[in-house]
Amino acid sequence: MVEVDRLSKSKELTQAARLVQTCVDALPRNADCRLTAGLTYERLRSFDKSALNYRAFLELTQPTDPRRSAVSERLKALPQAPRRSEPTPTVQPGGAPRPVNGTDPELDSLRSTTLRFMMQERWGEALSVATQCTTRLPREPECFMLLGAVQAKQEQFQESTQSYERFLLLAPTDHPKRSTVLKKMIENKMATSRN
Repeated sequence: MVEVDRLSKSKELTQAARLVQTCVDALPRNADCRLTAGLTYERLRSFDKSALNYRAFLELTQPTDPRRSAVSERLKALPQAPRRSEPTPTVQPGGAPRPVNGTDPELDSLRSTTLRFMMQERWGEALSVATQCTTRLPREPECFMLLGAVQAKQEQFQESTQSYERFLLLAPTDHPKRSTVLKKMIENKMATSRN
């Protein structure tokens, strides 16, 4: 942290970002790493990464942490990057590029947070964020697909199947994930019959 601070002060922001990312990768649940990463990326004008780390900091710290209000203010003050002007497809964990046109930044944020919690096997938090996604974006099929995936991991197979059914209702017939969701529904039915 001291080295990151020194590099930031001497305007060597790229090296500072590299170093702080090492800290985040090694200790993803360390609030100090997350806070320093948020500040460093903000100085670098990499606002998406900054916001991601500020949010992680807020998730990791106690409500009594005196730094929370300042971090909340910084998070609110971050400029919203102009979304999707650049046609760079992002790659999902499955490796398939995701079409970029007209993607909702709120959906991006909720999806990445849910996937991050799933990778960390923090199922309660993943369920909470996926549920938030369906509440905030009730017409977005991907929210229901995420929720179904988390529910299946928690062995809530009936709820998972209902979420997948909702996905199928909302998703266009040519949606690339339809066949995956249908397979998952079959897996749910098999798991339910086993129990």
